[in-house]
Amino acid sequence: MVRKSGQKNTGHISNLKNAGKLQRVGPDMKERESKMNKQYESLYQRSKDQDRIKVFAYFNFEKVNPSNGRKEFDPWLPYRPLSDLAQVDGEMWASFEKEEGDYKFPGDNLETLASYLNSTFMRLQEEGKILYSADNDRACFNTGLLDRRYHGDIYAFFGRNRNGSENQDWLFRQFATQSDSTRRKLLEGFAGLPEVAEYYNTENYHDLFFNLEYKTIIVSEHIVDDNTERLPHMLRNDPHVAYTVIKGAIDKLYAKIRRNYKLAVPHWHNGHIQLFLPLFLTNPTKPDLALLVERLDEQKCYLGKTILTLDMAYKAARLICRPDSDWLNYTMA
Repeated sequence: MVRKSGQKNTGHISNLKNAGKLQRVGPDMKERESKMNKQYESLYQRSKDQDRIKVFAYFNFEKVNPSNGRKEFDPWLPYRPLSDLAQVDGEMWASFEKEEGDYKFPGDNLETLASYLNSTFMRLQEEGKILYSADNDRACFNTGLLDRRYHGDIYAFFGRNRNGSENQDWLFRQFATQSDSTRRKLLEGFAGLPEVAEYYNTENYHDLFFNLEYKTIIVSEHIVDDNTERLPHMLRNDPHVAYTVIKGAIDKLYAKIRRNYKLAVPHWHNGHIQLFLPLFLTNPTKPDLALLVERLDEQKCYLGKTILTLDMAYKAARLICRPDSDWLNYTMA
């Protein structure tokens, strides 16, 4: 969604700030605003060593095996209902990323969906769009995904975590669609509906498109030397040849982008838009890698930042929207 430059969010957080100017702030209000203003490192715990109080919510990853009654760990258990609600046109939400030649995750993983949800939460946090109930017992946000049946918004709901001060502030409860019969009850006590995350406006929308007047510069030391394992096998033993092939692929790409602007796929990183470009290194019709470029208007060029596998690029680009480009279509898996 596009918001005009300077337009403010008038959601629940803004309303509370205004209300605070009209009445004395008591202990409950102070605790409430403290949690609302708290900046979390992630939506869910990303590693065993991560401090829990810096994580927004606790997610249950254990399920009971009906055949033996034992608890089993499933790192994507909370996201499976969301996958069912939002899955459209064959999008699988799995990651097929490899590490040392082997798949990094099992075949039934939802790593791309989990990553998308975490990144969406972080953006919503920046924009002040996490909603809190009037009694500060519940929280919710807009996942940015649409219900596959009725095309309504899908929301994530949380309750207060009362299991000690050293744990996450919130507990994940459920996902619900805009058309869900329980949605109205779930949203009672919230001021308004959760808004979607936004990544472009009237000031930066031009970054969504590749400027053909700009040259593309790549730093060979990082692009080639630091990413040897991502290169096609035939290019791994000679950095000079690899650089030459990549540079030639970039030069040829301009003619293709001129005829299909969708080849440049937008990606959100550190508060601004970057682009993924396909690199056709060994096959003229099937890209081998994605080149991440950053626009530098003062120098009137794009700087090649790094190369990624297609799976890695898809997972990163999926944050803004599902890539509408054949070369980065997730059905490739």
